[in-house]
Amino acid sequence: MKIRKCEFSDIASVYGLIKNELDYPDIVEISVQERFKKMMARGNYSVYVAETDGEVCGFISTVTEFSLEVEGEFLRIIGLAVKTEFQRSGIGSALVMFVEDIAVKNGYGVITLSSNFKRAEAHKFYEKMGYGKTSYTFKKYL
Repeated sequence: MKIRKCEFSDIASVYGLIKNELDYPDIVEISVQERFKKMMARGNYSVYVAETDGEVCGFISTVTEFSLEVEGEFLRIIGLAVKTEFQRSGIGSALVMFVEDIAVKNGYGVITLSSNFKRAEAHKFYEKMGYGKTSYTFKKYL
């Protein structure tokens, strides 16, 4: 298994992970392609894929942010998914540790993420990785 930067040609696989593993049944591939292009153009977003035998089996996406209450920049994990048949094989952990290494190398003191209430297994995974529950995420669709 290797981890590398996501390329545009990987987006079909990432789309499948978002649709199937993250359970976004109404998501449209062309929209994922457009968002990927916008994210890459901004410069503070990153997307990495895990690949096994030439197959994309997972991805992680991040954004570098600032806030008034946190010193310096910090990293937010905004997406993480591993194909069902590859789950519990260390790929998710490897992806998280990969971005943790990037955060350390760049001097970021904090990594944050949000996880839907219904993803109880993901919560256990993050807690096992050393992440603690510190807040709720609120969302309002406009």
